[in-house]
Amino acid sequence: MLRHHSLIFVRILTCSVRSVRYVYGTNHSQCECDEPLLLHYLSNGCHHEARNLLQNSSGGDLHARVVRWTKLLSNFSRHGYVAEARTLYDIMPHRNLFTSNVMLTAWGIDDYDGRLHRGLVRMYSGLGIMDSARNVFESNLKDSDDQCFNSMINGYVRAGQLARAQELFDMVPTRNKVASTCMISGYLSAGRVLEAWNLFNDMPDRDSIAWAEMIYGYVQNELIAEAFCLFSEMMDRGVPPMSSTYAVLFGAMGSVAYLDQGRQLHVITPYNMRSWVNFTKFLTGASTVGGIAIPSILKHAGVIGWGAFAMELSSYFVFGLTVICYLWMGDEDEYSIL
Repeated sequence: MLRHHSLIFVRILTCSVRSVRYVYGTNHSQCECDEPLLLHYLSNGCHHEARNLLQNSSGGDLHARVVRWTKLLSNFSRHGYVAEARTLYDIMPHRNLFTSNVMLTAWGIDDYDGRLHRGLVRMYSGLGIMDSARNVFESNLKDSDDQCFNSMINGYVRAGQLARAQELFDMVPTRNKVASTCMISGYLSAGRVLEAWNLFNDMPDRDSIAWAEMIYGYVQNELIAEAFCLFSEMMDRGVPPMSSTYAVLFGAMGSVAYLDQGRQLHVITPYNMRSWVNFTKFLTGASTVGGIAIPSILKHAGVIGWGAFAMELSSYFVFGLTVICYLWMGDEDEYSIL
């Protein structure tokens, strides 16, 4: 039985070698020993094994590997191995524009399920090449799914073309939280806070990212009190904040010297999200109001807070001496009872 299985495996590899020799001829590349096995994996749906083979057996730097993979892709598609070329494109760890152009040629031959169409839309919009993304997007709208719309909207928002983003957002068959969050970010970047709030308020499913975008937008538009109120509402609703949300709020609290809110924010921050940098941002702003309230903040700051304070001393030595003298005197202030 073992011998019978071995013979079958040898025959499979032999057929694969013949197929690759048909494509490449006798002049094999540096990875000659891998090409027959790669074609075998691609032809038989072994995508995980094919991807591992690409990553483990390709020498040279990243650019050289992408060039070699692109050459494989081109040869497969030119000699009729379109399905294998499509699979290779999907599993390639890295690509460049030339890779996508090569696959675009193959797509003209065969793109029966629109996978390449959607991949090109995401790639072009991610790189900010919105004209090319729009051309591919509009060439076959029936293959454009929610991810295509999301990619296009996000690409236009990042490019500052909010009107075009709004145009596509109005075309979305069913609005999802990704597209809505992208539009919220665009509105806030343009200072259109009311429109952002209305869209945010209409979202049925608001995740941590949507809340973070809204809070960051408030801070960006110098609405610090509104940002802190929105953060409190998020906590009341049981939505877990992202670490970046804490960082934005710490900087905002310090910039307007909201001492009490900043101290409370530090206390409720999960330990694994506490950062010297964040607390230093807060202390930098708080130091502008004098050394009376700072000691009481530090009494509740823990190791992270004192580490941040030590960093602050290096930049504000005179202020640091004032605080040390105050601590040595041992006086109480209105914040020490909080």
